[in-house]
Amino acid sequence: MMTWAITKLSRTAELTILITIGYLLFGFIPLSLNAMVLVAILNDLVTMVIGTDNAQITYHPEKWNILKLGKIAAGYIFAWIIVGIVYLITLKNTNITSDVISTNLFIYLMFSAMATILLSRNVQSTKIRPSKMVKVAITGNCLLTIILSLGGIGITRAPAILCVIDVAIVLLVTAVLFIVQKMKIAPKAV
Repeated sequence: MMTWAITKLSRTAELTILITIGYLLFGFIPLSLNAMVLVAILNDLVTMVIGTDNAQITYHPEKWNILKLGKIAAGYIFAWIIVGIVYLITLKNTNITSDVISTNLFIYLMFSAMATILLSRNVQSTKIRPSKMVKVAITGNCLLTIILSLGGIGITRAPAILCVIDVAIVLLVTAVLFIVQKMKIAPKAV
């Protein structure tokens, strides 16, 4: 349940802030309506299977530290938004059309959302692997995102090199977030 809360907070904030800042900076909404619908549907598919994830079971109501939960989500939000803004500005400055920018933002949002799910589920323990359904849903979302983007299905076709760059950026940020997360969780030496 904590994974759901963290990812919901961070994905909603990331989407809203990137669209708003993109509009304020560029004068156009940097995510097409079709891409927005795809983001919502594909994210919801994974959200539905989070309930099947392998997790530590508690036999009493959980007591969440809301401040800690907010800090974790804020860390993800900050990282994804800063990188997303820099990437949007870079795309805009290379004279890429707004339609292609939209598709690249779609890829970025989808992959960062899937990464956030994997990162947030490891906040408590890295020893528990995702369930088969979570793995299938995340892998399926990533593959479908690339197929739709390269094929121009429902959204503007994106050049393969930009798709690779999108995925590479998300993987790099994910690696950094994972390292930072491990440094904070690791037991302190006495």
